[in-house]
Amino acid sequence: MSKTAKTIHTWQPGAEYLTTKEGEIQPKELKVLRQHVKRVMVPEGLTDFKYYFGTLRHTELSQDLHDKHDKLYNLAMLCIKGIRYEESKAQGITYFAKIEYNEGSEEVLRPHLNDGNTIPTVLHLLRINIATRLRYELVKIREADKRHEEERKAIEQKRNQVRVSNTLLTSVSPRPITTILNLGDQELPDGVIIEPVKYKNRLGGDINLTGYQHELFLALLELNHKKSDIDPDAPGYYLGNYENSLEPYEEVIHDTNNKIQRILTPHFTTTYNEIATQLNGGKKPSQGEKEKVTGTLWDLIENAELWPTINFKIGKDKYKLNKALFEIIEHENGNKKDIIIRLNPVVSHDIKQKYFTLPPNFTARRIEISQQLGKNRPEFLTPLVYYITAMKSNDSLQKDDQGRPYWETGLLKIKNGDPGIFYRFGFSQYEEQRHQKRFLERWATAIEFLKAFEIIEEYSERVTDWGQKVGRFTFKVKEKKVGKLAQNNKKK
Repeated sequence: MSKTAKTIHTWQPGAEYLTTKEGEIQPKELKVLRQHVKRVMVPEGLTDFKYYFGTLRHTELSQDLHDKHDKLYNLAMLCIKGIRYEESKAQGITYFAKIEYNEGSEEVLRPHLNDGNTIPTVLHLLRINIATRLRYELVKIREADKRHEEERKAIEQKRNQVRVSNTLLTSVSPRPITTILNLGDQELPDGVIIEPVKYKNRLGGDINLTGYQHELFLALLELNHKKSDIDPDAPGYYLGNYENSLEPYEEVIHDTNNKIQRILTPHFTTTYNEIATQLNGGKKPSQGEKEKVTGTLWDLIENAELWPTINFKIGKDKYKLNKALFEIIEHENGNKKDIIIRLNPVVSHDIKQKYFTLPPNFTARRIEISQQLGKNRPEFLTPLVYYITAMKSNDSLQKDDQGRPYWETGLLKIKNGDPGIFYRFGFSQYEEQRHQKRFLERWATAIEFLKAFEIIEEYSERVTDWGQKVGRFTFKVKEKKVGKLAQNNKKK
């Protein structure tokens, strides 16, 4: 055979190639494809070519076709010198084969040629093979990227879930309203004291925080989450980012024996503008919004009537804490004025073991969902999210016929006759004003929010055999742990 090689480009009309429009293949994918071609699809000898040509065989082919295939392969071995890969951007990106064969090949092949088309046939089959392999490689890249992206999102979503201590939840859950017993001047037996049962606010104590005040406090919890180490094994877990000389401990006194317990207090640096931006879903707040945030923050601190009384346990000891939900410590950091927020210590008390999580980016998503639904969020939405999320974390929930966990509760009354869930969220006010229909409309809107937050999958109502309507909150089946990417990230 002649040592002189003639090059034939197999880029011809009607041939099959991996051709895509400009931009259809991402730069990262293109880089990986090029590496693949360089590593695998540029054979250094006929042994490699034999391997790739051999993959054209298929188990479903007839013996006759297998025989023809083998003959083509043997003929190709006589004429093919090598195969190279090239790409062109004339019409997007086109991958095609550049096949080199020896000039003397035709003479060697002539005794075997019936119609003179053996070489073109070999080259055509080779083109199909290369294009198919490149498409397969691209699909593998995209499937792998999709899996990694899903795992990354799962990790990111978990990172964005703000933990809230169950200790705080005990106080933020409103208690049922019962009828106040009015005995008038009736004489009571010795030692018997009747106290009217007052409506307990979501944050505990005989106080009435507004929906805006609740949302502002939640924005502070989200900022503390962003600025804290959220690795449960880290010493600064959920304790903010301020490590200066500020005393990190809070002293609480035992209910009965005055025993003093010191617990770590979360505190972080911020600005009034950052708090207002967080409350506004990440969007730049107006001057009026900033002023409202500042005024509300200080009102929650200075107005002792808005301080919750929070009961919690440390071991077997019971403690009571009556103080503001947070403090503001003003200071100047270089040329930038900022403040330190020191949160109530119950925010992070026992948060590693007893907690529930809020939906990722709750404040921002709440605004987005409101815009998507075209409805204002009900004033009781935030405490309802707290409450249903806490119910969702209960491991002893019943399951429906699809294996989904659910929780049921009476709407107006529970089975023992006590007020139902409606009263936890202010139904009595609507009842007194004869606006029950308005409450039901806002309840339905709140359910839409719970679904959009993916806190619940389904909500339904039914009448029980004891004559009261109950609501069923159905949750998604708990997902399995994410794959290797998550494990690797955890190790890092």
